[in-house]
Amino acid sequence: MSRQDATVVQPLEVPHLTAGDDLVLRPWELNDLPLVREASSDEYIPLITTVPAAYSQKAGEAFVRRQWERASTGGGYPFVIARVHNDRPIGAIGLWLRDAGQGRARSDTGW
Repeated sequence: MSRQDATVVQPLEVPHLTAGDDLVLRPWELNDLPLVREASSDEYIPLITTVPAAYSQKAGEAFVRRQWERASTGGGYPFVIARVHNDRPIGAIGLWLRDAGQGRARSDTGW
């Protein structure tokens, strides 16, 4: 591969974005493990996401670290949806940039 064929991937900084008066989209934190635990207990969520089907502290932390890795490798923006007044996480959403070079991006809700 020639030097000009190599693509340099820049890490992404996941911003804090307000979503109306009550919600904020923000980066994942290890404090969000109760949300991962709750999602793990759902029958459907682990089937369509990378949420662990069998929750453990280790599996939950690995899930959060994967979200950080998605941003650090330029793969996309993983967000937690949280309440503004108490920062309680209530869901997740992401914007994935894998096909951005072809003019496409994909958004999905985690649950």
